[in-house]
Amino acid sequence: MPAPPKTNDDAVVGAALDLVARGGVDALTMPDVAQAVGVKTPSLYKRFESRDALLAAVERRALEMVADRLARVPKGRGPKEHARALATAFRAFAHEHPRLYPLVFTARADDATQAARTKAVATLLETLGHLAGTEHALHAARTLTAFLHGFITMELSSAFRLGGSPSDAFDYGLDLFFDRFTERLERQA
Repeated sequence: MPAPPKTNDDAVVGAALDLVARGGVDALTMPDVAQAVGVKTPSLYKRFESRDALLAAVERRALEMVADRLARVPKGRGPKEHARALATAFRAFAHEHPRLYPLVFTARADDATQAARTKAVATLLETLGHLAGTEHALHAARTLTAFLHGFITMELSSAFRLGGSPSDAFDYGLDLFFDRFTERLERQA
């Protein structure tokens, strides 16, 4: 009878995610992951063919974390309030996981990563479809994501150095963004 496995894919990805969360992508080494899950390094290659394959799984896990965070945001009083709450939850995720946050923007195009990406943005697309119209939901999501990513990246790197409150600036930016979509829908009605 073969010996039971000492670990599983989920534990390996969890250990890798923890290493990245603590030290960034450069902290992800196969020997450190092996040590964290209690196996020898060559054993990991039976589960993940390379460090890059393991990193891809970590990126998907980060996307799943975002999807879960956004799916738990209450709908609120309407699509505008829900969209604001989604943006705020995304920003909170970035602040809570500053080393995982960049993984959300992976350039990988494999099916598994694309499925995780689609799931991560589903709630936002649905809400923006109500706010901007379904035909403009993807454009709105891309525009909002560009604002959020730029703002969050600057915030995480302490680039806002001219005084004032970054939180006030964030709210101001969201007001401009969502008011514009509201105005556009009112003109179309």
